Amino acid sequence: MPTKKRDIHEFEAVYNKYRQQLGGDPLIQSHLSDLKNNLLEHNLLRLIEPFSRVQVEHIAKLISLDKNFIEARLSEMILDKKLSGILDQGTGDLVVFEEPDTDKTYSASLDIMKELSTVVDRLYTKAKRVEFHRLSHT
Repeated sequence: MPTKKRDIHEFEAVYNKYRQQLGGDPLIQSHLSDLKNNLLEHNLLRLIEPFSRVQVEHIAKLISLDKNFIEARLSEMILDKKLSGILDQGTGDLVVFEEPDTDKTYSASLDIMKELSTVVDRLYTKAKRVEFHRLSHT
């Protein structure tokens, strides 16, 4: 079974090889750009996964890309909430936060409140109808 390679440099090499065939179509350009960005993000997330704190320079060396470029991409990923952490400018480190467990109590409570509100509205409507009928027959 063939393995899926996720090497950003290999992607660049293939793209450069077929640039002339691929470069003319804006739709293909857009998709390839998105693919390259996704590939880079997934590679960065895989590299960062075992760390809670790692130097950005070390990540750049592991992926063989410019430190400033990697720092900018990590910053974008943090702002886009694709990565939970901060960049410590003083030390040049990426500090990765553990993903908090999501507490579904709040959303479940909101759903219950909406359902209760619907039930109360229906009961009120029925009570008004019963009262109207009672008053009209007396």
